[in-house]
Amino acid sequence: FTLGDMAGAVYDEPPCYWQGYIIRDILSGKYGPVTVDDQVMKWRGNSVEFIDGVIALTEICTWAVFHVSNHNFAAKYLTGMPRPEEVAYAVAAGEIRQKHVPDQLYTNIMKLNLNHAVDFTAYPDGSPRHPSYPAMHSAASNISFWLQVVLKPTAEQICEMKKIDYAVSYARTVAGVHYPQDNKAGLKLGQEIMKRELPHYLSEKFHGDEEYIREKVEKVSFNWDEIDPADICDNLSYS
Repeated sequence: FTLGDMAGAVYDEPPCYWQGYIIRDILSGKYGPVTVDDQVMKWRGNSVEFIDGVIALTEICTWAVFHVSNHNFAAKYLTGMPRPEEVAYAVAAGEIRQKHVPDQLYTNIMKLNLNHAVDFTAYPDGSPRHPSYPAMHSAASNISFWLQVVLKPTAEQICEMKKIDYAVSYARTVAGVHYPQDNKAGLKLGQEIMKRELPHYLSEKFHGDEEYIREKVEKVSFNWDEIDPADICDNLSYS
């Protein structure tokens, strides 16, 4: 991926687009054997189910996006964080004075020769028109949490889940539409909402053991602040 490829990969893509790839790859056995947690969801045999496999996991993914989005947008409008393009253009246009901007940042912005705010981004129409913080792409991309609850994943599978979540999240900063802080906040918000909503949903929808699931969500939860993307696959295991 080039930087342009990264930005384009998270431009107007459908919900669960990239997460669908990791679901497909994991269920195909690309990253090792697949074991469902039968106290969360039951499969009839040892092989990957179709309806209770790819269909069910895709439903969970879109359900998660829907539930997270309501909370995320409430947080966006509560915070009211301006988009990077708004701040950059305000600096370029002199609305934010040079004395209020770190020297190197000011120099970098002025080198861009911005004619319009949207020129700061990788997209022809610029950023979405809602506030920046927390990032919706990040909040919606929490497959590295909920898929750990549904499956008994291998360390490699967990690694790939976290890589896809981080990549989807950070690519929006590469595109110039989010600050890095938006990404971390979104990833953490998405996980917290799923911790609260997942046990009842999986119990109601797939007849899982709700109390067991409540215990498991605590066991598999993790802090994105402690994840170093350069070492995202180190010491990842679950049993």
